[in-house]
Amino acid sequence: MFSFAFGSDRIIGDSFGPIVGTKLKKLFEPMKNVYIIGDLENTVNNNNANNIINEICDKHNNPFIISIDSAFSNTSTNVGKIVVGKGGIWLGQSLGREKYIIGDMNIKGIVAKNMHNMRKNMYLLQNASLGQIAHMAEIVANGIYCSIDCE
Repeated sequence: MFSFAFGSDRIIGDSFGPIVGTKLKKLFEPMKNVYIIGDLENTVNNNNANNIINEICDKHNNPFIISIDSAFSNTSTNVGKIVVGKGGIWLGQSLGREKYIIGDMNIKGIVAKNMHNMRKNMYLLQNASLGQIAHMAEIVANGIYCSIDCE
């Protein structure tokens, strides 16, 4: 199993993925068949994601991939919720830097309401609640850990 945690450690609202990745690395540390890619020390973003995915697909046969990222919602009532879905994930959609990333499953932490304006969305990302993001990351990391049989 591979977990791709997307985002930046430099923007609070975008740190959901790297925080989940850091927590997962601690939980899965001794296990050899689980790979966590993307954490607070080594982030995965639009610039390096394709190279990492190509390397994994070259070295591993049909890996199960979970893509994790922060996201915007069309309503403010969804902020703080966690959304789980099938398939990959669209990176940078709310900031006009759209790129599809493969995956068998995706997990998104809703960090703000989409204002449909790149500047406003960037402002919301920079001023998101770190406490709320850390809480969502804890839930996701523990959920993944409890749901995977690694033996």
